[in-house]
Order: sequence, then C-alpha cells, then structure tokens
Amino acid sequence: MSHVSLTPMHKYSSYSDAVEHQSNLSDKEISFIRNEFEEKFSEYFPNFIQDFSYIGHVLSIKSKPYRDFNSDFRGVITEQDGGIIRVFSGKVDTIFQASHDVLALLHRKQ
Repeated sequence: MSHVSLTPMHKYSSYSDAVEHQSNLSDKEISFIRNEFEEKFSEYFPNFIQDFSYIGHVLSIKSKPYRDFNSDFRGVITEQDGGIIRVFSGKVDTIFQASHDVLALLHRKQ
C-alpha cells in the first residue's frame, strides 16, 4: 500500500541514515502508519478493512536527485557520460519518455 502524503517518512542525506532509521522503526510506529494508510484508503474504498487482511509490511528507500530534493519532480533525467547512459525515472509511466531519450542518444552516436 502506498499513499502520496504518507509514504515519504523522512528525508536523509545518506543511504546509511535511511537504512538505520528503517532498522529502528518500532512496532508502535508501524502500527500508527498502517492505521493512517487504512483510514486514507477507506475514504475511497469504504469496505477496505473488511475486504482485505493485513499480513505484514515492506519498507523501501526511494532516491531522488539532490537538485530536485525539495520539489515533486516526477519526470525523466537522461544523461550520457561517454559510453554510459544513466536514466532516472521518477514514475513508472515515464519509461516511455526514457526510452525515447535513450534511443535519441544512441541514434545521435551513429
């Protein structure tokens, strides 16, 4: 489950800080977040709690480019450094733009 206002828990300047925070989350904090999610989902799906069962949680770490750290940028950043093309895609639907950008870079090389 994910929710745009609830999913980002904290901002960190390093990966290790984020891992440490996740490792130290208490059952009380997890329960609080779960209840918030369920309440928000129930606004759109009133039978959510009755129709679904909680099995457990999964945590992940989301990275965003530093230059866009304070914005809600969800576009594609495509960069080329010699023979390496790096793509950062903020949302899954931006893969189409990423594909276009990478193909354009590859065709420009020929």
